[in-house]
Amino acid sequence: MTTIHKTTQRLIIRPFEKEDFTSWSEAHRSVGHLKNHFVLAPRNPEELTPDIFDQILTDQAANREKGELFDLGAFCREKGILLGGVSLMDIRRIVVFNTNIGYRFFNQHWGKGYAKEAVDAAIDIA
Repeated sequence: MTTIHKTTQRLIIRPFEKEDFTSWSEAHRSVGHLKNHFVLAPRNPEELTPDIFDQILTDQAANREKGELFDLGAFCREKGILLGGVSLMDIRRIVVFNTNIGYRFFNQHWGKGYAKEAVDAAIDIA
């Protein structure tokens, strides 16, 4: 399978890797004040373990292999930290090819245009 990777002006969009555990756990620990009802509550600290992250990686790889879901991290190109992510999901390859694109960014990074940049990259990947 082709490596899925897209670099934009400020982001690197790619699948998560084992080495991303620290960035992933720190991003979840640093969720800011819940600004509205769209914000997911922070994960419990006991969920931020290497074993749980490894299971997430396994599940994501299986979904990519089946071509059903591409769940990609959005990393700051300059600092390498995890800002959020973008997903290509509900992929259908029939008479026409289609997918839904979703995005999520940790709320401390809202309002900076990262979501638009990540969605544009996901369209290029698709």
